[in-house]
Amino acid sequence: MRNRRLAAIDIGTNSIRCIVVEADLQGKFRVLDDEKATVRLGEGLARDNTIAEAAWQRAMEALVRIKKIVDGFGVIGVETVATSAVRRAVNGDAFIRAVADTVGPG
Repeated sequence: MRNRRLAAIDIGTNSIRCIVVEADLQGKFRVLDDEKATVRLGEGLARDNTIAEAAWQRAMEALVRIKKIVDGFGVIGVETVATSAVRRAVNGDAFIRAVADTVGPG
């Protein structure tokens, strides 16, 4: 059995991080890529409890780029988590649906 490539994506309030690793049969990991994009998803959230359009767009652009990286490494499994800002935002569910529609479920 060959090594397995996995990715973890963290959609945070200020940035989106993605790490791609290769796991061997002994359970050891080797980092293949570590990306960070500053998107400021929480910008204006305290004001109106929504993800701002500009922040939404920056996040989608970053996630499209991350998807290309993940696909390029031949990743077989992706885990994605989102910040409490996404879960709290009035349009957070719509954002999650847009992420799934744009780059696929994580």
